[in-house]
Amino acid sequence: HPAKFFRNRAGRRAEVTSGALLAAGVYLSPVCPHIRGQLSPSSCLDRCERGGLDNCPPVLSTGRALQGAWGSSTPRDNAAACAGGSRRGQMESGALVEIGQAIVVHGETPPSSVDTVGRPVVLLPQLHGGWGDGLHPTTRLICAWMQENRSLLHKARVLDYGCGSGILGLLALRLGASEVVGCDLKPDAVRVAMANASTNQLDSRARFYLPSQAALRVELTFEHSFGRPEDTGIPYLPEAETDFDIVLCNIVAGPLSLLARTLATRAKVGAPIALAGLQTFQLDTVLKAYRCAGFEVSEIARDNKEKYCAGSWSLLAGTFHGGESAAAAKVLSYFDEVAAEMDELTFEVGDVAARVSSLRVRVAALSEKLNLQP
Repeated sequence: HPAKFFRNRAGRRAEVTSGALLAAGVYLSPVCPHIRGQLSPSSCLDRCERGGLDNCPPVLSTGRALQGAWGSSTPRDNAAACAGGSRRGQMESGALVEIGQAIVVHGETPPSSVDTVGRPVVLLPQLHGGWGDGLHPTTRLICAWMQENRSLLHKARVLDYGCGSGILGLLALRLGASEVVGCDLKPDAVRVAMANASTNQLDSRARFYLPSQAALRVELTFEHSFGRPEDTGIPYLPEAETDFDIVLCNIVAGPLSLLARTLATRAKVGAPIALAGLQTFQLDTVLKAYRCAGFEVSEIARDNKEKYCAGSWSLLAGTFHGGESAAAAKVLSYFDEVAAEMDELTFEVGDVAARVSSLRVRVAALSEKLNLQP
């Protein structure tokens, strides 16, 4: 059990190792929340040992989040009770969600009883599985951040990575952004975002894609879940789409951490970034990933109104200062050296294998001459 493991020095060394691996693009995270101070060790041990990891809060929340954001995992039957998600995706057409001054309407027109003068309005007649509906705390945290930092959005090019319904990008346009580029792993989500942009008459300033070809090559479950990317009819995110003025990303903590270096290649130096989708016990892991990739980020807000499993939802924000940290560069340099040594070793092994094969041929020929069994 990880609780027992992390009580000794080996656990401390494991956490240092996970930070180094994270800089190289490998995501590791402890499964028990008491490690991050969210539950006492005894209560966590009791819950997990009573029913195995099925009862471990982060396992439940991660299963649900993966199903909603990436479509790759089916949560346990009792995950819904943990995540409080019964109301998600159940709002009637025409329902209205208010986030600060912003109004999100689940339909093609806002209700006549609502005064929308001077307020940013986003119409979402189509939703993708309830995600990006404006109800989830992580969506609301980023929407609130954009309104508080409206001056940053003025004539800005915005990247919305993991766009879902397109709610964040469309709100950014309503708040003054000049252009939005969004992408999502799910083809259906990209189609929904395109349709919503058209309904809002913002399709001339909003473009939505699948992730880049390079990103999809390492996404091993894509073809199993959605078929071949080229058969979807949706273009890949072009490699030339870089130098964004603002970067937004609202997905679950694991993929969020792995995307740090990807987002660094898309952001302009000095670009603000807002990240959500993580809970408080996952803060350290995500912070390490983005700081190693060249971002200066910190937690600036937290949703304490609704408890989801092991902790509250957090919002990270900061800027991209360019380049990787010295520690990350050192780790990556080390892995490059290891890779070079492995390549050399592979060559030597191949050479030995070729010699062995040649020797076998010679032995077989000699055995035949001497009428011996090989």
